[in-house]
Amino acid sequence: MFSSRTVKIVVLLMLAAMLLSIVVSGISWMFIG
Repeated sequence: MFSSRTVKIVVLLMLAAMLLSIVVSGISWMFIG
């Protein structure tokens, strides 16, 4: 079973990936537009 620490790390990684994809799409949208 997963420990709470592992779950927290996975959630943080998912949030970081989501933020990174949003930033990248925003920057590319700015360059395109």
